[in-house]
Amino acid sequence: MAGIGLFLYYGPIIAFTFGVFLKPLNQEFGWSRAEISLAFSLATLGVTGAGPFIGWLVDRFGARKVIVPAVLIFSSCVTSPSTSSRLLSGTSTLSICS
Repeated sequence: MAGIGLFLYYGPIIAFTFGVFLKPLNQEFGWSRAEISLAFSLATLGVTGAGPFIGWLVDRFGARKVIVPAVLIFSSCVTSPSTSSRLLSGTSTLSICS
């Protein structure tokens, strides 16, 4: 279960594939590289800030009770910016949910 959670978490999905999607996002939506990098930076800050809270939840309720809902919430948050063509709404959704 932990392996699946790590496979579906922020690192493999967003951090390692960021460079692959940078140019297509630029071409599709017309966003500059700086705007796309800002979205990535805000999402990274969200993950960094949420780490201690998630650790507390795991200590209090156990890994299984935290990982399953977290994977479901994270997957919906990753797909939700795809429904918006506005940079600010997609960035804010991804950074809050990360």
